[in-house]
Amino acid sequence: MADQFREVTREGWISRLGGAVKGVLGGGVLFLISFPLLWWNEGRAVQTYLSLQEGRGAVVAVQPDPPDPANDQRLVHLSGLATTTETLSDPLLGVSAQAIRLTRKAETLQWVEEKKSEQRKKLGGSEETVTTFSYEKEWRENLVASDSFKDPSAHQNPSTLRIESASWQASDVRLGGFQLSDRLASKIARTESVPLTQEVIDRLPAELHGEARLNDLGLYMGADPGSPAVGDVRVTFSKVPPADVSIVAQQSGNRLGPFQTRAGDPLEMLEAGIVSPDGMFASAEKANTMLTWFLRVLGLFLMFLGLMLMMRPLRVLADVVPLIGTLAGIGLGLIAFAVAAPLSILTIALAWISHRPFLGIGLLILCGATFFFLAVRVQKRRASLAPA
Repeated sequence: MADQFREVTREGWISRLGGAVKGVLGGGVLFLISFPLLWWNEGRAVQTYLSLQEGRGAVVAVQPDPPDPANDQRLVHLSGLATTTETLSDPLLGVSAQAIRLTRKAETLQWVEEKKSEQRKKLGGSEETVTTFSYEKEWRENLVASDSFKDPSAHQNPSTLRIESASWQASDVRLGGFQLSDRLASKIARTESVPLTQEVIDRLPAELHGEARLNDLGLYMGADPGSPAVGDVRVTFSKVPPADVSIVAQQSGNRLGPFQTRAGDPLEMLEAGIVSPDGMFASAEKANTMLTWFLRVLGLFLMFLGLMLMMRPLRVLADVVPLIGTLAGIGLGLIAFAVAAPLSILTIALAWISHRPFLGIGLLILCGATFFFLAVRVQKRRASLAPA
């Protein structure tokens, strides 16, 4: 059961109105930021698409060994076992493994604060906020600063981490006769645990030797692993062993690295397993589409949020009567969306006209039709409310 601390605060109507007026500036900034974000995203999406199409047409399938000098500086595709002869070591704890990457994961048990707020509007425009602060113990890799807690006295965390997480990567990773760039090697992500033995305990530094013990294939530093206390530490190790991968990159001698396309994007791709060139380019195109839509939604949300902040003083004015304020909030939200959606489409359409003229013109027509539909609906609504 989590520890809890509850706080009740009240803000008067005048204070809320002042805060809402100040928020108009922030809303304007968000509103303005959304336009260049949407414009840039469309240009980025087109550039990435063209770069991938260029790469798809230029890539050459090669064997991993030996490198063919005839393909030097060309975009090549190859599959096989990525491996290394290097042995990586943790200089602090003495754990070592022959691997592409060795990772130490160090977690410290700490207090974590979670905050949940519930707002209640009062007649006259004031607002009461009930905030519940909950405290639970969690294993965290990063230091949680307990000094900023609402109730720090009973929830003190260590001021520093006794052991931090770290990672070491082999500098010479090869696929057949080719050496991978550091960026390609860093994309190999399939891991397996590194079990520790008593020999690791025996080699620990003197300040850790008496406290550390083996626990669940890792190290535990604390009085009782069965009843962990704040400040206890647990450490586990994992490694990236040799693995089958597929790569699309530029061949430069016997090294694989980024291929600069004329469209603008460098191509340097790696996927786990044996994947065809078409499969790799299809995956990259799908990732580009997903990122494009994510940024479109983000741009729309920033525009909507900016408009809501700019109109917030109107909602606070209506909050003198809470029910009216709630209805006003719903109405303002609909207005903000009705403005943000067409403006977002218009911005995307104008960007497309610059980068993809035919699609852009079609989207511009759709945007105009949306504005026309909204205008007709508003006119009909006014006509229905007008006295006979």
